[in-house]
Amino acid sequence: MGEADIAIGNAVGSVIANIGLIVGLVMALTEVRLQAKDFRRRAIWYAAAMLILIGFSYQGFVGKVQSFVLILFAFAYVGAQYCAALQDRPKPGTVAAEEESPVHDKVWSRKRSFLIFLAGLGMVLIGSRLMVDSGIAVAEALRIPSLVIGLTIIAIGTSLPELVTGLTSVRKGYPDLSIGNIIGANILDLTLIVGVSGVINPLVVSRDTVQYSYPYMVIISIFFLGTFLRKGISRRWNGWVLLAIYGLYITGLVNFALHSSLNQST
Repeated sequence: MGEADIAIGNAVGSVIANIGLIVGLVMALTEVRLQAKDFRRRAIWYAAAMLILIGFSYQGFVGKVQSFVLILFAFAYVGAQYCAALQDRPKPGTVAAEEESPVHDKVWSRKRSFLIFLAGLGMVLIGSRLMVDSGIAVAEALRIPSLVIGLTIIAIGTSLPELVTGLTSVRKGYPDLSIGNIIGANILDLTLIVGVSGVINPLVVSRDTVQYSYPYMVIISIFFLGTFLRKGISRRWNGWVLLAIYGLYITGLVNFALHSSLNQST
């Protein structure tokens, strides 16, 4: 049960941390403008991934069949993004197309990118396994529910690359790149990561996740998506709202952990 709590909790907690903490910081530091068409396309995929996982979870577990569906969804998303990138590529004969690298370099670049993807996927799987095992050990040592470990410490840890990317993009004046990166990361967290974990070992979804974390994930996602779908631009106060929602979420988890720890000690 502890391993299942951490696997689901890590994915959901990472999504909430990505939006509440990282997107919140980026938006609080500067105004962000996004291309409406690209954002709308990603937002639809993200909302679908979130709703599919929530739908699967309400039966109390994510089995192997559901896990395969999530993995197929992840690959469908990657394929759709690849096709969209091809459509947005400069047409032959244009100045932008003539400035692209030779065909040989493009073929090599694709092969290299595919090899890097496979290597990265392998490291993610190994790292996820080590993180789950260490998370369970920490939870047992501190007598903290494993769900809380997954939703906080591990979730924030897995969001650190996005945090670095986000702050770097703000410093260089391209905060919109960070937003797109985080949406993609959230989709893969909810589908590929949960799906792979569920194929290895079917996941039991705790009542606390369904009743506490899922509502926060939906609320913070609606505010985030609504901010850009409405006007395509965020104000700095929007970022502070996201940070406040994340602060409330963490405060509730800490209270839950303290309450559980006191109950176990008595």
